[in-house]
Amino acid sequence: MKQYLGRLIKLWGICAGKFTWDEATYDMYVQACAALTNIHIQLNPLEDSDNFWHSNYLKMIRSIGEQIIKAKREIEEQSRARCDARTFRSFILKYHESNLRQFNTP
Repeated sequence: MKQYLGRLIKLWGICAGKFTWDEATYDMYVQACAALTNIHIQLNPLEDSDNFWHSNYLKMIRSIGEQIIKAKREIEEQSRARCDARTFRSFILKYHESNLRQFNTP
């Protein structure tokens, strides 16, 4: 199975990258790529080098996942920082308002 997926990725770049079109189009292309890969395998049997392409693909997928997680964490941290800043400013304003009322009362 790994060799087959490796050959599929090696032959067809559309199967190796992130697909951004709609699912119906993706299914059509993947079915065509799988059919052509089957023909290619009949003419050129699977080899150990096809495992290399599969393992590189898995590394790329993991890397993309790590980048997505890192980006989400950064966004969450920025959001928390903005929220903390708003909360602190609100606290300071309320503190100053209460102090001003104390001094302005006759």
